Amino acid sequence: AIASIPMLELKDINPKASYSTCEDKKIEGVRVLHHEAFTNGILYVNYNFDLSTLSQDMIPYAALLKDILVSINTKNYTYGKLNHALNTTTGGFGTSLSTYLVDYDDSKLKANFVLNSKVMKEKLSGMNSLATEVLLNSQISDTARLREVMMRRQAQLESYAQQEGYSVASSRLPSYFSREGYFIELTSGVEYYRFISSLMKDFNSNSATIVEKLNGVVKSLFNKGNLMATVTCSKEDLPLFSKELKSFVSALPKENGKSQTWNFILEKKNEGFQTPSRVQYVLMGYNLKKLGYNWDGSMRVLSQILSTDWLKNQIRVIGGAYGGFCNFSADGMVNFSSYRDPNLTATFNTYKGSVDYLTKFEADQAAMTRYIIGTIAGLDSPLTIEQKGSKAFRFYLSNRTQEAVQADRDAILKTTPAQIRAYATMVKAILDQKAACVYGNAEKLSAEPNDLKLVKISE
Repeated sequence: AIASIPMLELKDINPKASYSTCEDKKIEGVRVLHHEAFTNGILYVNYNFDLSTLSQDMIPYAALLKDILVSINTKNYTYGKLNHALNTTTGGFGTSLSTYLVDYDDSKLKANFVLNSKVMKEKLSGMNSLATEVLLNSQISDTARLREVMMRRQAQLESYAQQEGYSVASSRLPSYFSREGYFIELTSGVEYYRFISSLMKDFNSNSATIVEKLNGVVKSLFNKGNLMATVTCSKEDLPLFSKELKSFVSALPKENGKSQTWNFILEKKNEGFQTPSRVQYVLMGYNLKKLGYNWDGSMRVLSQILSTDWLKNQIRVIGGAYGGFCNFSADGMVNFSSYRDPNLTATFNTYKGSVDYLTKFEADQAAMTRYIIGTIAGLDSPLTIEQKGSKAFRFYLSNRTQEAVQADRDAILKTTPAQIRAYATMVKAILDQKAACVYGNAEKLSAEPNDLKLVKISE
């Protein structure tokens, strides 16, 4: 019955990879990346401030600053009036932290504090005025309001930790062997939750230090020399952006802090987070580049085959979990995952069995075509204009060339069963690192033999 369903052929797939570009400019002494697109008068603007000017111990405070801005009073607005002004002036306004890897190399981690907004061109000036107000005039020293916002954020993180088991484990695992993963843990994962909780244990005693640290982040980050702007808009609207950028930059301090060295100490903690959950989220992985392997686009097909054939059948169909899958990415990161899994030891054994599965892998032309089409489908999802702009900036900042993206697609379309079998050695090397993280039932974690260090999220 399946064979009777009409199916695409490889010749039906566009062999040309999609690629988004941007232009690198200097406007008012500030680096600006411009992705040109027809946006019907909308500008998608990001103001990126280089986080490398912060010392390592200040990184969690940058995350805290990101969480409180827009939710506290400023010099000229109460937080309620500020949000009203932002909602009537922009189509979206917020703060975040972002990371990227130059040359897709984990040793070349870059991180930014980002103020992002989308705005009609007629209100760009108003958006920039509000951005200046948020960045430079927020009343961080209002400890009563600061405490309220931090309590709410702590509650959100606690709820996240209790309900989003897969997200907790998938964030935690890379922190064992990846600088980017370690940074993400410090700013949004379990470590960040523990950081906020430690501050809130005795807020009254800690408040003066918290205010001092947050003001230190503001002083180090928000200056002209530390700014890079990205904008997605039409060519016709770029002069307006340039004009308004001049006004925005003129309000920023001119000094620029020196880059700091972050010495992240990476270790395979192999934690088993004990929770009341009745199911497990079982993850294993590593970075293939740290083992001497190079990325190849055919590894995306390897992901597709292991996920849709081997892991889906063994972990979901036979094991009773909601899902089982793996992912190989161009930065070298690899993870094997299960979702809402009743098992633990059996799932680890399934991961180990991937090596034997790959060694014996066979597929006829029709099967390989299905795997390849499934892989391409994941790459060719439609993107909004804003997403295309973001993709262009990430490609550019990561030095991800059009030739490299095309080479990936070429490799995918030419993948053979022999290549998939050859990956068995690499997969064994990855699994032999025994880097694992599990979020699951406390009794099951204690009862079944494993090499995990049993901990609680609140520790």
